[in-house]
Amino acid sequence: MPTLKREDDQLTLSLSGAADFQDALARVRSVPGRRFDGDSKLWCFPDDPAIAERLMLTIKPTADAAVLQWVQNSRVARDAELTTSLPDDAELLIPWADKLYDFQRAAVEFIATHPRMILADALGVGKTVESLSGVLEHLLRNSALDAQRPRLVICPNSAKGVWQRETAKWLGKDEPLQLIDANTSAKREAQLLAGIKSNAWCVTNWEQVRAAKVTSEQQVNHRDGSTSVRESVSWEMKQPLYEATKWAAVIADECHRAKNPKAQVSRGLWKIDAPIKLALSGTPIQNHPAELWSILRWVFPEQYHEQGRKHNGVAWAFW
Repeated sequence: MPTLKREDDQLTLSLSGAADFQDALARVRSVPGRRFDGDSKLWCFPDDPAIAERLMLTIKPTADAAVLQWVQNSRVARDAELTTSLPDDAELLIPWADKLYDFQRAAVEFIATHPRMILADALGVGKTVESLSGVLEHLLRNSALDAQRPRLVICPNSAKGVWQRETAKWLGKDEPLQLIDANTSAKREAQLLAGIKSNAWCVTNWEQVRAAKVTSEQQVNHRDGSTSVRESVSWEMKQPLYEATKWAAVIADECHRAKNPKAQVSRGLWKIDAPIKLALSGTPIQNHPAELWSILRWVFPEQYHEQGRKHNGVAWAFW
């Protein structure tokens, strides 16, 4: 039976008695920083609890109590680092603050101080009112921002009525709101223009922010005088106004609809920018953690970009 110990500021592993020696050896050789001590016939590893945990999960050696406690303490410390502590309540500037629950006020406070974020509260907690309130609270606190700019809500078609009712309920019926719901593209464009000109909350559905792949050919001149044709691919918004408008805020409701980086709605969402970007979903990860990358690509484009995804794999951030 393989045994794992921690001694002399390093981890030592004996593969003696391994049921599948070749498989265990291959797993050991995949660990960075390992070396084999020919005198003791032991594999030696850096003194790192993450390496110890990896060996325990893959090779399943017998580990002494000190190693087990060390790994457990490391897990607790790591979990603490991944947890963002929030206040139980908060003092807000929005006039309807006293109508919110204390946990909702805490969420609004967090949004106001972190205007680019994923809000993954469970169904029924109040993501709609929290995001509306968070946008207004942030604008009230930051007078340098141009609040007299339109705001965009992207949501499923079936949720447009919900956003219309919630906006009227919390922001007042006089708050300008424009639904983008006409049955032709020309009429939808007219609605969008009207909403932009009146600095309204423009509520549209995901299908309207799609981008289409455009293929073009470019002539390339070579040093030897010859030429060749190179094909280039770009993405263009089907409705350019969504990309061209300087929005004060953009709320992407049910943002998991943009989980596929190859989807037209994802490519369209990436082209829409604002100083306040809120991605809302009760299920931001539905099948695989990699689905989160496309959403993060919109919220934090300077960190989660195409080149990083291709060359470094999926990067992760936790709040």
